[in-house]
Amino acid sequence: MSDSLQTVRRLHLTADHRSYELLAPREAMICPQELGEQLGAPVRIVPPLAAEGEDLGGAPLVDIALRDTPEILIGEDSHAAQGGPVVRLVPAADSQWVRCALPIPPLPVPALEALEQQTVEGTVGHFTERRIRERLEETLDLPPLPETTRGILALSGNPDAHAGDLVVLVEQDAALAARIVGWANSAFYSARGDVNSVHDAVVRVIGYRGALALAMGLAVGAAIPSPVLPAHGCPSYWIESLLTASVMDHLHQRAAGTLPFDSGTAYLAGLLSNFGTLVLGHTFAPQYQRICDLQSANRHLLYSYSDVAVLGMDREMVGSALLASWDLPGVITRAIREQHFEQTELPLARLVSCARSLLAMEGLSSTPNRGLPLAAAQPLGLGEAELKETLEVVTQPREELEVLARMFQRSA
Repeated sequence: MSDSLQTVRRLHLTADHRSYELLAPREAMICPQELGEQLGAPVRIVPPLAAEGEDLGGAPLVDIALRDTPEILIGEDSHAAQGGPVVRLVPAADSQWVRCALPIPPLPVPALEALEQQTVEGTVGHFTERRIRERLEETLDLPPLPETTRGILALSGNPDAHAGDLVVLVEQDAALAARIVGWANSAFYSARGDVNSVHDAVVRVIGYRGALALAMGLAVGAAIPSPVLPAHGCPSYWIESLLTASVMDHLHQRAAGTLPFDSGTAYLAGLLSNFGTLVLGHTFAPQYQRICDLQSANRHLLYSYSDVAVLGMDREMVGSALLASWDLPGVITRAIREQHFEQTELPLARLVSCARSLLAMEGLSSTPNRGLPLAAAQPLGLGEAELKETLEVVTQPREELEVLARMFQRSA
């Protein structure tokens, strides 16, 4: 039996109130749009747990790429990576053959900032059919950063700034102040007594560097209007951002001073790690919906493949380019850009990758579950014990996190 037969996967989907079972190549992208055209109705991928025990009506669907395969060996998604049980199946004579698989596109390799900005501007110009402007934020049709955010950025580069300066700035923005006080009152800090003021949150609970990173990340995230809904099966933007930042902070503590950046930098990189999602959702709304459909149907693949298939670039490229144009520190923008690049030599990018991979194990990240990220963690001085302990501590107060995320969503 050839190796190719071991790369087939089974998906459950619905279209026009009917349920189907689809057999498709594992190493390919399933395109719901193309499937929908052939079935004559919009297609929705059903999560495996929801499909268990469901009576799948009608003949099974089999991708035409498998048509010449005499028999198909299917590895269940939940077990295939661990060498678990497989099912041997021969498509029925009355199976409906469909063409639904797209080749997986190559991901762009991180390049010099100037070259990547040209790529972003060229792509934006192609989709918006308008003249490329000189400044990236104008090209993306996004507003400039608010004065409060610019003031917070200025504080981050001022070695003489202190907590009082930050408190004054944050108090000028009611929404930002409410979010920081709410975060300080959360179970993530276990503050003694209620936190009723920005001063209390910054000085007594979060600390200046941590509060500065939190204020910067929240303010920058709020600069993009109309936060988008996540792809089906993925956490919301703010839940993933807050959790990633918390995991980054805990991993930084457990690295015992071996990392070449401070905890505030780690926290901010985590908070902005998925910033490109907001940019894509706002700037390329019609294309982003197709990206979400592709991402929902191909959860075994990194979402970047869906980005490239539709736009020719990934969200890390456009997100980091915009942040760079807003003068965020280069180490942050590079870490965001290189977080999925296995050959990166940037420790902060590796830590972002570790954090998001850990959360994926609990279904709390938009990245696929690849198990414990030991390969990325070990060069940072982090082992299996530190990774497991961090995941257990950070993901416990989930209900409270969802309440906070909804508050942040409304304020954004």
